[in-house]
Amino acid sequence: MSTPAPPHADGGSPRAEPQDQPRSRRGAVVVGGTILAITLTLGAVLVGAQLPSDGLPQNPVGEPAPELELTTLEGERIVLSERYDGPVLLTFWASWCSSCKDDMPHLRRVQRTWSEAGVQVVGVVIDDRYEDAVATAVEYEHNYVSLFDGDDVAARAYSVSGTPETFLIDADGTITAKWIGPLPEHDVEFQLAVTTG
Repeated sequence: MSTPAPPHADGGSPRAEPQDQPRSRRGAVVVGGTILAITLTLGAVLVGAQLPSDGLPQNPVGEPAPELELTTLEGERIVLSERYDGPVLLTFWASWCSSCKDDMPHLRRVQRTWSEAGVQVVGVVIDDRYEDAVATAVEYEHNYVSLFDGDDVAARAYSVSGTPETFLIDADGTITAKWIGPLPEHDVEFQLAVTTG
């Protein structure tokens, strides 16, 4: 004779535990861990956003240009302010950046036509392989110096967010213009005329 099952606490029959209970618990742990990771990441981002930056402000016009000491693609170590005493058109680029390559003919023209006024075009290669940068400079027949920023020192100092990004620095070392993205040729020419006039 079988013994009847004891009544459940709520007066009903006892319910069987679901067979996938351990899997559900694992899922809850994974979801909980994911939420915690996202929360910690957002917290770190918000805290980081409040920390002071050593780089330039978003609008750096009127700010002194950070000093650069880097190696050229030809292997020469230079200090920017010691090498050039006139205006510098400083452009950050990479070999994989199509907009950077589109700017290169204009930059060659600037170097050729404005050098008599003391202007020097200087490229800074960021987020790139040295060999690729050298090959691109040769392919696009650079007539200006490019520096290799392998450790992102210059990119951080100038608060560069992408390529191309270009700064015009006057003879006194003050930033007089900044362009993000492809260079607007007419505006660049105007700013060069103002800076050298």
